[in-house]
Amino acid sequence: GRRLGSMAERRNMWGEAPAAEEDVFDVFEGFIWGRVPRLPWCDQIESETVDAGLLAPLARLNHNGYLTINSQPRVNGASSTHACYGWGPEGGRVYQKAYLEFFCSPLNLDRLIAAVANFPQVTVQAFNRAGERRSVLSQHRREALGAEGASEDERHVTAVTWGVFDGMEVLQPTVVDLQAFEVWKEEAFEMWESTWMSIYTEGS
Repeated sequence: GRRLGSMAERRNMWGEAPAAEEDVFDVFEGFIWGRVPRLPWCDQIESETVDAGLLAPLARLNHNGYLTINSQPRVNGASSTHACYGWGPEGGRVYQKAYLEFFCSPLNLDRLIAAVANFPQVTVQAFNRAGERRSVLSQHRREALGAEGASEDERHVTAVTWGVFDGMEVLQPTVVDLQAFEVWKEEAFEMWESTWMSIYTEGS
């Protein structure tokens, strides 16, 4: 398994005595810039994040309380031999949908949902610790679902990485779906308790 360090080592990474939520924001922002070596959910910043110039935007998000743990940039038809984004046989083209996975407060989620009303291409799926779901579907997703609506959305699978190669069906190595995300959120929230909160005394 992943080694996150002793309790003392984790306190050294994530703060001896955080007194406000901004202290936690600073830890996540520090991870983006390489000042914090690892988080419970991720060990390193992917090279494609650096290559796409996303460090500064991600740092701003974390600074403002959108605590990112996974992301990928948009890629539109890069060569399959591209040094950063490429995969699969030579001569192919690869694609990625941009996405961002993060923790945030209910207030920041409200702000985000209000903001994405101006971006009809964006989909938001959110769960809280209790399993309550909030979502905003992109215009394309709403049109595709039609009369089936939200019930069909729960079964919908979206490719976020795919490739086109001569003589082959389209390859989709990375997909996301609501059911898998719901399972992952249980693990993600549990890491807060078992790996982060456990290093501090109760009530601190």
